[in-house]
Amino acid sequence: MNYTNKLGLHEVLAVAIMNKQYSGDGEKRDYSVTELLKPPKQAVLMQRHKDEITVDVADQLWAFMGEIAHLILERAIESSDDIKKKYLSENRYKIEYDGFVISGGVDLYDKENKSITDYKMTSAWTVYFGGRESWEQQLNIYAYILRKHGLEVNKLSICTIYRDWSKKMINIPNYPKQQSEVLDFDVWNDFQVECFLTQKLSLLEKYKTLADDDMPECSPVERWGNNGGYWAVQNIKTKRVYKKADTEQEAIDYLHEKQYSGCEIVEVKAIDRMCVGYCPVRSFCHYGRTLDVVEAE
Repeated sequence: MNYTNKLGLHEVLAVAIMNKQYSGDGEKRDYSVTELLKPPKQAVLMQRHKDEITVDVADQLWAFMGEIAHLILERAIESSDDIKKKYLSENRYKIEYDGFVISGGVDLYDKENKSITDYKMTSAWTVYFGGRESWEQQLNIYAYILRKHGLEVNKLSICTIYRDWSKKMINIPNYPKQQSEVLDFDVWNDFQVECFLTQKLSLLEKYKTLADDDMPECSPVERWGNNGGYWAVQNIKTKRVYKKADTEQEAIDYLHEKQYSGCEIVEVKAIDRMCVGYCPVRSFCHYGRTLDVVEAE
């Protein structure tokens, strides 16, 4: 991976980010749990173009902060003999499944309560918008791996640390009420995990046989396209939106019905937030390149 420093971050900070170590670097595996949870097209393109990918250090800042948090949490466990006896911390495990070697790093395993906890430094809005499906998938793959290593798992949880939490927002429904919380998730049985793994591995292996531009584009959900496009009936001066319509004709009919004056109909295009702001292989993706053209226009 290649790095730029377009915003001119302090030299030492930039070097620290560039030297950030993934705990699974150098291990022999076919897939990590993290790779299995990525959209298959993104995962294959990242493997295929890993030496060509260029990212800016500023875009890696929150991942760097997450690594710092993990190190401090691990240090806390090492500082107490009682806590150290209770937990297995930051251990990596491997299993072979259907001919593939899968690896995963488990943040915390409680030997007394038979539970897995994963730390997430994340946005409070991730929880607000219900974006927790991949967390449940990740935890259950970890549980499956640990069971294959003879460790019982009865409980799964995420310990969140909200980097953008605001006390002013706590009256909003579904917004986190505190800066950090523990969220519990359902424990899947082995059959459920195996169905998930089989489907993911099948897709990944299929995509590996295809050229970059022949791979199907990621789904709207995978592209974080929940800001769906619509036609807005809005006030020309204040930009107040009176109606969000699925089609232009629906917006026209609404405006005629209401007889609002000083209004216009504007198309608001869907935003694929993953593609536009977060995908490291956008330049290798035929769909991602079309977004470059749109932005240039």
